[in-house]
Amino acid sequence: MILAGDIGGTNARLALYDDDGKRVLRSETFESRAHRGLEPIVAAFLGRDRPKAAALGVAGPVVDDRCRATNLPWLIDGRALGRRLGIPKVALLNDLVAIATAAHALETMVQDVTDLASATEGELKFRPVTAVIRPELEVLAGLPLPLDAPREPEIVVEIAPEVPEFGQFDPILLRKCLTHLCAVVLNGLPPGSQPAIDLRCALAPGRRDRLRLTIAGHSPAPAAGQGQNPPSGETLALSLVYRVAEVMGARAAILRAPDGSPVARIELPFVTVPEPPATGAEAVYGRLRALVVDDIATNRFVLIQLLRALRIEADEAGGGGDALEKLAGGEFDLVLLDMNMPDMDGEATFREIRAAGAPWAEIPVVALTADAVALKRDYYLALGLNGFVSKPVDRRLLWAEILSAVPRPPPL
Repeated sequence: MILAGDIGGTNARLALYDDDGKRVLRSETFESRAHRGLEPIVAAFLGRDRPKAAALGVAGPVVDDRCRATNLPWLIDGRALGRRLGIPKVALLNDLVAIATAAHALETMVQDVTDLASATEGELKFRPVTAVIRPELEVLAGLPLPLDAPREPEIVVEIAPEVPEFGQFDPILLRKCLTHLCAVVLNGLPPGSQPAIDLRCALAPGRRDRLRLTIAGHSPAPAAGQGQNPPSGETLALSLVYRVAEVMGARAAILRAPDGSPVARIELPFVTVPEPPATGAEAVYGRLRALVVDDIATNRFVLIQLLRALRIEADEAGGGGDALEKLAGGEFDLVLLDMNMPDMDGEATFREIRAAGAPWAEIPVVALTADAVALKRDYYLALGLNGFVSKPVDRRLLWAEILSAVPRPPPL
């Protein structure tokens, strides 16, 4: 059983849930000021029941599991309360934090339902892009995880030496899976501890075309018997993970460590970024002509030199209006478009290209931007851009995005 409570200056509301926290067994409301403290209220409510954990939202600042209640002459000590009443773990939450946590959980649940429906109906698309692996994994440390209780886990990323620096995979779908798998692992750790996650990335055994990601959690000096049970059934979050993994051609699983804590694993397709051929784009496309659109002349010069080294012909435009004129008057196979231009920015230029109603309206467009943040790239790709390269431009990433964005000519 799990005890939950909302402790305010007027009323103290307590509820006892089953072990999964999904079904209310009983509940009761007490008048706060009629009692000398929280302990006699909890003791009267529990009777002979002894929950395995308690989460109490209290009106007042919480520091080191202690709270001086607002509008009440109470000092609430979570550890002392648990010790005297035989509750292995008591977590005190500021009531506003508890509300924010519940709101985030509801938002996450709604998004999960939407994503699961999209995946089931075939609307969730697999869009592999060229990316650097480490930052795609480290971005997890800054993302909110759908946890049962507020925690600030440390996420340590370890990448095996044999894993290439670059690769092609779908970072958006992978991130959906990893956030939920990390949450499953963290929710299986003892409550109240300062948790950490080891996220290990390696090539799948005997394969160079698949990545294996393993997520293991640990807590410093966990007390015996305080571990949580891994999910026994398929929760909404796990249903989403399995469905998204299927869309990616990946496999996900929840395993058990020797101590009974959950360990998550996912294997996914991974394409190594090839080195550009010695003969450049001519070996793949024959003639290829690109339009470089950037308001900074130095950026255009550097990119044109990279393209010429790849044996790609290049012309340049200093802004969105100039680019539209050159597309209307010339023949191009690809547009490399800076997204952060003044006046007509990259997004507006892209929309004008697609709305032109001309034969070149569907030309492949690759975004160029200093916004290396993964979520910003996701936004650009969701607009319909064909690729994304962050500045400073890496020759291998540029070549991989060109290969992905520009269809190869049919064999003769």
